[in-house]
Amino acid sequence: MSVLAGMDRNRVIFLALAALQDVADESARGPIEPTIHLRALLGLLHLQSNGDRRCYDEFWRAVCRPNRPDEPEWSENYVRQRDGSIALIGIGRTVGLELIARETHKAIGKMLYDRRMARCADGGRQFGSWGRAP
Repeated sequence: MSVLAGMDRNRVIFLALAALQDVADESARGPIEPTIHLRALLGLLHLQSNGDRRCYDEFWRAVCRPNRPDEPEWSENYVRQRDGSIALIGIGRTVGLELIARETHKAIGKMLYDRRMARCADGGRQFGSWGRAP
């Protein structure tokens, strides 16, 4: 029996992938704290996957990676976000969704845009943000 029995599996997977895209985008501002929330998202998606764990580990390492002192902060932030987004494409493939399809990319982008607009409209109270390491 599926973990998502009684739910719309595709909708839950889509929302989890959109949340991970938000995490990858947020990592462009600094390292993401390795929280239980992030573990839960990755774990939920992995349970629905083909069992290949590599891209999940790559995502975790990419977005949580601290800045190296010998590299400019802007460069580290760019690489962190880029590597997280690349790993996310692999995660999508493990659950049977091709994230480079234009329709999927546009749908995730619109969902995240709407979420950010709602956050701005209420002064940021409606949605919490992913924790960033100091």
